[in-house]
Amino acid sequence: ATLKGKQICDFVSTDEYDQEVWFHDIEGPVLLDLSAMWCAPCQAVARDIPELHAQHPEVTFLTLLIEDGVGNPPDSNDITGWKNSLDLDTPVWANSRELLTSNPTEIENKLYLDAWPTFYVFDENKEVVEYLRGYNKDTINDSLESLY
Repeated sequence: ATLKGKQICDFVSTDEYDQEVWFHDIEGPVLLDLSAMWCAPCQAVARDIPELHAQHPEVTFLTLLIEDGVGNPPDSNDITGWKNSLDLDTPVWANSRELLTSNPTEIENKLYLDAWPTFYVFDENKEVVEYLRGYNKDTINDSLESLY
């Protein structure tokens, strides 16, 4: 089953100021990066986000941290540490595994994840344009260019 063209669930997370934030409140296209702090490929992605964002400034690059370094849900200190250590100025939110599913038919209520990191590319209506497992900078760039 493909996720392309599907409407994704709205979900609430917390930001670096420990404030609740809703996904559907983001305007315009979004690259959603589902990451864990302990994941080396996830850290590699974070290091490349500034360059990718500079190439696609009209896209919101949102990192959603699901686990801290030991597998617990991240808190605002974890978000701040992630952003500072990786020199990020794009939004980073925290959530937990409760938001995730391993069943792609459940995306009305959950986010499908079967690899770290996982990326969703959304158009301005929050419909899935691409679902990407693992990290490949060129593939992400190509997916973002397909938005235009």
